[in-house]
Amino acid sequence: MGHESEERVFAQIERRLTSDDPELAARMSDLNEQFPEGHPSERSRWNWRKRTVLAVIILAVVGLLLTVALSTSPAEAPPPPSGLTHPVLTRAPT
Repeated sequence: MGHESEERVFAQIERRLTSDDPELAARMSDLNEQFPEGHPSERSRWNWRKRTVLAVIILAVVGLLLTVALSTSPAEAPPPPSGLTHPVLTRAPT
């Protein structure tokens, strides 16, 4: 019901502006024909939300990759597998 009353008030304001300044009303009508899409604040709000979610996801992935990359030190060599070590040969005294 609130939406209907707002539309009624806007229609009343539009009628008053049209009667007070027909030139302005004609310009506004031309602008409305040039930009027929939905309300710009709704579109920009949705785009803002999409961009924010995308930025958070990208930051999370980059943070995860940096954490993995920085947590493993390149100076540490992993030990060789236990089955592939070379036996130490010792000579028997002769």
